[in-house]
Amino acid sequence: MIVLVDPAGDGLGLSAAFREEGAECVHVYSEARKRAYDEDPAALRVLHDDLESTVRILRDLGARVVVAAHRGGPALADELAEALGLDHHDPCRRAARADGAQTLSVLRTAGVAHLGLRATRTVVGLTGLDEDEPGCVPASLRGWAGGDRYVVSTVSLSGSHLVTEVMSARVDLVAGVPVLRHLLASDEAGRREQEVVSCALAGLDALGVREGPAHTEVLHGADGPRLVRTSSSLIEVGRRTDPFHAALGYSHRYLTVERYLRPREFERRLGHGYQPRAAVGVAYLRERGEGRRRSADGLRSLRRMPGFHSVVDLPVVGTPQVRQEEPARQSIAYFVHEDGALVAHVLASLHEIEDSGDLVRTPSAIR
Repeated sequence: MIVLVDPAGDGLGLSAAFREEGAECVHVYSEARKRAYDEDPAALRVLHDDLESTVRILRDLGARVVVAAHRGGPALADELAEALGLDHHDPCRRAARADGAQTLSVLRTAGVAHLGLRATRTVVGLTGLDEDEPGCVPASLRGWAGGDRYVVSTVSLSGSHLVTEVMSARVDLVAGVPVLRHLLASDEAGRREQEVVSCALAGLDALGVREGPAHTEVLHGADGPRLVRTSSSLIEVGRRTDPFHAALGYSHRYLTVERYLRPREFERRLGHGYQPRAAVGVAYLRERGEGRRRSADGLRSLRRMPGFHSVVDLPVVGTPQVRQEEPARQSIAYFVHEDGALVAHVLASLHEIEDSGDLVRTPSAIR
């Protein structure tokens, strides 16, 4: 039985990936995510009350793997795994992984360059203002110094880390709010990417991240790479994995499944290093203007762009556009091509179409 803690967004996709290979899953939700528990159609689900009772339920179900399936779940997942005697992270660093002030202290002691954000209860980053959807970043990132932003996703086995993607991130200020416009995994791992990876892996080791999926945010500026945040959970980049399989031959989600269901096969990957064979871009689309959507003819241009792979959750013509301050399921476009520079150019062109209001037209956006 695979135990997934606080599955949401891509975490539900992780559940589907385990089931695809014949593994049964049980979803465990913390009290803070009761709404997700109520809405989850999974046959097996548990609302966590106290550690002893939850462990008793999971032991009776024959739990053999515990994975944090959302960035809010690592602490509970780790406690459950340790109590069940299953693979877990270093318990001596558990408090540091959960508390921003201790995180910075541990990184400083280990000599890992970090951004030096003010100590808070949590260290926030690129993975979303709305906890279930990618595409926005918290306002606290306004204080980031100049530099390029990266996200490094990994899957670990007994303290050995496999890098699955190194993605650069474009973040723009939109109406004073930082918004994640796209992620781009290049077709090559150059010197800068190698420096970013070294920083991310040093952070994982310092924080005692030893098992399963994780993602780390790194800023690379004039003084080199600095770690922003590490989360021992699946990265949330969108709802499709096929573009990553097309570009890289795998995805973070399915390598997590492989690590737990076929560890020997996963172990053979550890010695190969990060060797991307093509680039993959993930664009989080936004609309301009207000009112009822009149047309989405800009999608013609989107689909003709070099490297276009697919697009999900398209806006429905004739429906009102949801105001930016309201939660909405975001359209995401994927691009795959052997030339990373071409994908970067295509993403920039796509953002120009978005910003002009020509992707989806509303009365206030039509000129």
